[in-house]
Amino acid sequence: MLADGIVLGTLGAAAGLVIGVVAAFLSRPLVELYLVNYRAGGYRVFPLALAGIAALAVGTGLLAAIVPAFTAARGDVVAALTGRRGSIRSRKRWLVAGLALAGIGATATFIGARGTDINLVLAGLIVGEIGLVLCTPALVGLLARFGRILPLAPRIALRDTARNRAASAPAIAAVMAAVAGSVALGVVLTADQERNDANYLAGLPTGNALIQVQYGHPSAEPGTPQRVPDMDRMASLVRNTFPVVSTVPINEIACPAGTPDEVYCGLNPRMPPERVCPYAEMAGSLSAADQRKARQDPRCAQTSGWSSVGYGASVATPDALPGLTGATGDDLAKARETLAAGGVVVSDPRLIVNGKITLEIYDARQGDGTTTPQERDKIPTLVVPAHVVTTGLPAHGAVIFSSGAVAAAKFVERPAGLVVSNSRTPTRAEEDRLTAVLRELDQALYVSVERGPYRNSDPTLLILAAAAGVITLGAAGIATGLAAADGRSDLATLAAVGASPGVRRRLSLSQSGVIAGLGTVLGVAAGLGVSAAVLYAYNQAGADRWPVEPSYPVDVPWSSLAVVGVVPLVAMLGAGLLTRSRLPIEARRAT
Repeated sequence: MLADGIVLGTLGAAAGLVIGVVAAFLSRPLVELYLVNYRAGGYRVFPLALAGIAALAVGTGLLAAIVPAFTAARGDVVAALTGRRGSIRSRKRWLVAGLALAGIGATATFIGARGTDINLVLAGLIVGEIGLVLCTPALVGLLARFGRILPLAPRIALRDTARNRAASAPAIAAVMAAVAGSVALGVVLTADQERNDANYLAGLPTGNALIQVQYGHPSAEPGTPQRVPDMDRMASLVRNTFPVVSTVPINEIACPAGTPDEVYCGLNPRMPPERVCPYAEMAGSLSAADQRKARQDPRCAQTSGWSSVGYGASVATPDALPGLTGATGDDLAKARETLAAGGVVVSDPRLIVNGKITLEIYDARQGDGTTTPQERDKIPTLVVPAHVVTTGLPAHGAVIFSSGAVAAAKFVERPAGLVVSNSRTPTRAEEDRLTAVLRELDQALYVSVERGPYRNSDPTLLILAAAAGVITLGAAGIATGLAAADGRSDLATLAAVGASPGVRRRLSLSQSGVIAGLGTVLGVAAGLGVSAAVLYAYNQAGADRWPVEPSYPVDVPWSSLAVVGVVPLVAMLGAGLLTRSRLPIEARRAT
């Protein structure tokens, strides 16, 4: 038996190495295009690594043969010669050991998750998985007791699975481990994507676009005046390419004529001193206690995240508000009135006091700005009306200035681009076509469309599910074949009592379903438990951090589960189609 394990491990290692190397080279274009998204410098074969893989395969074959070898060595010779093979019950010490390990693993995982100790969580998960494997034979025997209420074929299948636990239990454990790993990784990856989506801050209403002017054209010589783009021509090109509802130009603040190029001119909303977060300047070096205090301080409620579209600060007319903010109703009307009155529209209510906002004026006298409170008090300020938008999708941190506020600060404006309201979200092809036609203007322009959070079409989940499916099919096929070989005498008995030929096919179908189905159910349950423990630990680790970050949600990867769930049905279908219907008839001769 041990020699068989070594021989089969060697043959499997040789075949696996050849198939793996060939598949790696043949699939290189697909991997570069769909997985890593860049070209590889070159593929190399490392003999030492391949030798290690081969040794692992041979060792795995030897380890897999140890338990059957000891079982065969301790078996009753008379029972084996008379055909009464199989184990009809599990040893209690294995069940006790399995339950103990499962309990220890669950306890370690819980303690590690509460204490945010990832190493302890992983150790607990591994120990718990080993415990479940040791409990598998007893679980098979327990399920076999329910066979009495089933029809003939599934009843025999459950009985044979319980009697041949040396073959069925490892197959079920292999399916469980593969499915558990696939489901656990799928849940973690899905949670990471959901967290990424929750951390996204929309810059514009979905489907709208922003055409921004990038001043400082590469062909322009230093010191030459900045060219003003042809906004009418730009709007015409956009309307001919995008499903446009309206286009409204927006401007940006610029320094008056004659100001040196290195001087920054702009307006910056000033936060009232009593509303300034006392921990803002130390965000990267706060202790755990200070971070907990910051989380409880309403002045430190910060919205963190990322966005793909943003305009920061812009100067716009009231007509641009729907396309920039998506505000509606009375909120939109008040925002229009504020801009018409020379005010400012913001998204942070803490900036506004009694309907007014204080703007800091940065110009040649202040250079790049100052940081100390004493120097900041010397910065000229301007108080104007303000309104905070509360409907639609306001851009977080963005400020919309009116031309009146810019003029009151003695600054000027220059075209910054177009805000485009669309009837639907433009396609990628339309966006690429607009980028190409805008080159006619000989101006550096940047096109951005609000599409929501970016979702990478990463096939990792499907690859994991497919790998688990292959292992499930292989384990189910091997266990079904062994069960069929051991059950020939039962089939001969069925033939002798007049059973129909289809019984054999239904029996193989049921045996495959028991192995694949039971392993898949156990694997899904274990995978969900593993992923929930890991995500809970990560959430606990960030529970007291500041700035606050979204937690990891526990979301089921339904696409992966659909693939994993279909595999037992495929295994059953394959076993039913590949099994001969004719029942064997064996003649017994006395010797």
